Amino acid sequence: MPLPCDICFEHFDCKVHRPKVLPCGHTVCLKCVENPTLGRICPKCRKGFTTGPADLLDNMYVLSVMETVDQTAASPGKLQQLQRGVDAAQHEVRLLEQAIDALNDKLTSSRAQLLLMNLAVRARAPTIGQLKLAAQLEDRHRLLTASKYDLLEEDKDGASRRFSLEPDHHLACLMPVLQGAREEDNKDDKEDTEDELACCPLGPPSYSNDTPLLTFGAHDKITYQGQEEMRLSNVTPDDASIVRDMSRLKRLCITTYSAAGSNPPWPDLPLQLEELYINGAHAAHLQCLKRMPRLRSLVVDGYVGAALTLDPPKPCSRCGVQWLGVRMKKDQYSTLLSLVRACAASLRVLEIKCGLKNLALSKDLHASGLRFLRRLVLVRVHPAGDTKDCDRQRLAIQGGLPKVLVVCSKCNEAFLGTR
Repeated sequence: MPLPCDICFEHFDCKVHRPKVLPCGHTVCLKCVENPTLGRICPKCRKGFTTGPADLLDNMYVLSVMETVDQTAASPGKLQQLQRGVDAAQHEVRLLEQAIDALNDKLTSSRAQLLLMNLAVRARAPTIGQLKLAAQLEDRHRLLTASKYDLLEEDKDGASRRFSLEPDHHLACLMPVLQGAREEDNKDDKEDTEDELACCPLGPPSYSNDTPLLTFGAHDKITYQGQEEMRLSNVTPDDASIVRDMSRLKRLCITTYSAAGSNPPWPDLPLQLEELYINGAHAAHLQCLKRMPRLRSLVVDGYVGAALTLDPPKPCSRCGVQWLGVRMKKDQYSTLLSLVRACAASLRVLEIKCGLKNLALSKDLHASGLRFLRRLVLVRVHPAGDTKDCDRQRLAIQGGLPKVLVVCSKCNEAFLGTR
């Protein structure tokens, strides 16, 4: 930093404003000493002196400070070097963060691909039943095509004897019976495959963009008797009784409404529904689901009422709810699980609202009898805070349901968007 003269406030230099030391000890610049208006008097202490300007000594301390400042200004400053180091470090950190983001994206994609590959391998791997059937068919084929048979007979005493036998008339009579049994097995397998294809899930409840959102009370209720698709909001029990009588309705999106503190009885929904989305379901709505033989797609967004236990499905039931989405509060977990078990006999796709801390979910789903489930989506309302907890939960569920693709709505959002 330049040092100024206390008299003229100009910065000291090595020429005109050279620092001079007066006999009294004060330092002023050479120009001020030569100023005739000041005379031979120190401008600070007013002491006189007789020495000429050329004979006054230089202030070596000020000159050395000036020289140091000049050298520092001429060479790169320490601060500039540090700043360049900080800039380089920040750039390196940004590059590392970008690399980490790219690796995380690659890891997420690789995990999803690994799950799909594992499911494909398990689907192509022969089951125990298929291996037994192949062995039976091979034995039957060998029996039907052999020209000679070796038989081993053992007595009670332990003696044994071996003899050969050629096919005779009695064996020829058995051939049609064996062939008929093989054809019957193939027919059963074909019927099971066709049954599964006929009952394949269509997906979540879908509605046309042209379907308006209606509120009862503002429209003529008789006008919509012939509709096959409706979206209704603020539906009261009285309004629901009118909806129940709409015999042609197939797809329904409904939001219920009841006054706070009241618990009115709710009528059944239309039993011929095929797709249903209900916001604010009550116990009567869930109990009437078992009387809807055509219902294939269902979303229950919120439940109002006490804990409810639904009847388990019939063991032979193959056609029922195939796409189920459930979102309930934590204290309604038992009702959520009961609804899943009620649809377990036909369920193919399941989406449930689930937190990371639900440690019992894996065990409960494994015990729910989800024989035909192929896909499970864990819906996270907020972004998952720790992907390790999410992966741990998904792997635990995958272990209990090896044929099911288990994904997270947040961690596998990109994968779900392509399905």
